[in-house]
Amino acid sequence: MKFPSFIQYNTKDCGPSCLKIISKYYGQEYSLAYLRELCQVSRDGTSISSMRDAAEKLGYDVSVTKMSWKTLNNDNIKLPCIIHLRQNHFVVLYSIGVDKKKLFISDPAIGLLTYDEGTFCNLWLDDSNCGLVVSLKPTPRFWSITLKTNSNAKQTQIKEIVNLIKPYKIQFIGIFITVFTVLGLNTLMPYLAQSVVDKGIESKDISLIVLILLAQVMIVVGQTSANIIRNIITLKASTNITINIISSFLHKLLKLPISFFETTLIGDIIQRVRDCDRLQVFFTTTLVSIVVSSLSVAIYAVVLGKYMCFHCIPFGQYYLLFMDTLFFALSEKTRLFKISRIFSQSK
Repeated sequence: MKFPSFIQYNTKDCGPSCLKIISKYYGQEYSLAYLRELCQVSRDGTSISSMRDAAEKLGYDVSVTKMSWKTLNNDNIKLPCIIHLRQNHFVVLYSIGVDKKKLFISDPAIGLLTYDEGTFCNLWLDDSNCGLVVSLKPTPRFWSITLKTNSNAKQTQIKEIVNLIKPYKIQFIGIFITVFTVLGLNTLMPYLAQSVVDKGIESKDISLIVLILLAQVMIVVGQTSANIIRNIITLKASTNITINIISSFLHKLLKLPISFFETTLIGDIIQRVRDCDRLQVFFTTTLVSIVVSSLSVAIYAVVLGKYMCFHCIPFGQYYLLFMDTLFFALSEKTRLFKISRIFSQSK
């Protein structure tokens, strides 16, 4: 079973995020907003005492201990536990390797990580070669606490996204019409090239060759025109979506109480604006590129299989290898983005 992981929203949310991770591990789901309120998160983050009080309210038996690496490594602490790093950052230690050399961490800023002994000790131990550990043990009260949560949160988010792009459905229909037009014209090119060789050159029919070449020129002109139209529609749609997202964000932001701004860094708010740009790019650029690439691969695979069926097997293998490499690169890019996101928020 994979250990839970949760990425913190703001720079100072590592404390309540750790409580959310451990509570999810034990089978209880709490919203981050509720845990932030319990932990009394401020601009300086969460203190050990505030997090201890919050954990006790959730039904944990809490023990805050300053210990050495030897004590932690000798199975003297219940896992998972919360580790306080020297960078004023909380992480969840959920397992120690059999050889006692690897430590498995759920970091709210990055995700699931594996540290060796040296790296972990450099991040955790202070000048006295000791570090803080917050041990959490669920009590019977933990299982009896029932908190009303929004069970339809995901459905609400999907509904908000649908409502966001619904006013621009005509533009999206136009974009995909141009995409299918370009793909259809691309499909004709191999057949025209075959006709030039098999029928035009073999029969020495110059008029047929000229006619096919003119058809290819017309196809190129059609592709260029369709791409220009698609770019114009995409530009208008992306501009309108960006304005809609930013205005909705500012509308909600201005409705928040003063206490929100007292506990939130400016970098966190700026990052939300950047996230709006990323959302717009996904809908107007990334999504279209995924559709175009996937359909192109499917169409050319069919064409290739029609002429050389035995070549489809290595083509499929290369495609799977490419997709595996692509997903690995995307996961690494996402991991690096999460790190840079936290650093940019802290500025």
